[in-house]
Amino acid sequence: MDKLHNIANRAKLRMRIGATLHHIVRWLICLAGIAFILTVADRSGEVSFLPWDLIWIALGIVGVLAVIGQWSQQPISNIEAAAEVDHKMQLRDRISSAIACDQEDNPFCDALIEDAIQVVEKEDVYASLPRHFPVELPRESSWVVAIALSTLIITWLPQWGLWSDRGADMQQASILPTIENIEASVDSVLEQLKNEDSISELLQEELEELASVTSIEGQ
Repeated sequence: MDKLHNIANRAKLRMRIGATLHHIVRWLICLAGIAFILTVADRSGEVSFLPWDLIWIALGIVGVLAVIGQWSQQPISNIEAAAEVDHKMQLRDRISSAIACDQEDNPFCDALIEDAIQVVEKEDVYASLPRHFPVELPRESSWVVAIALSTLIITWLPQWGLWSDRGADMQQASILPTIENIEASVDSVLEQLKNEDSISELLQEELEELASVTSIEGQ
């Protein structure tokens, strides 16, 4: 009899997981959409102004509560799971009838249970459950992935002030100090070269040789 209960429990678990995924995907789309909207709104300013630590914690808590709520709203009894196994595997109500007779003590129920056990062993029902009760992600889950990737891309981009001209001005302002630093470094190197007589003479000789080679090729 334990074999029949194990079959019913495994089928019930896979049925509850499938039903929970089917219903929770809508919650995940909503949460991903909220994160995307908040990310775009945060990027509209010159600096981040949203408390992202609290936002991620809140979204995570809501997501966990949604999963728990949807899981608890999908109750399936062993009889229902067994009846579904009988239907999908065409077992003519053997498992569900045997489980229903579990507490009965009469020859008829004993014969039903014995027949059901023989059939499930012959058909290898327990090992075949994943094929008949697949756990698949809903099609809508692709929206969750797309929205999440869009949010990550916006987060990684260095662009701020999406609807403001000041964003470009700030980027230009950040580039100018770099150019000034490069020019200052070049001036410093040239100043050192002027102070070093040996290096200046060496450079002068190289320039003269280059000029002579150029004049010969021109002839």
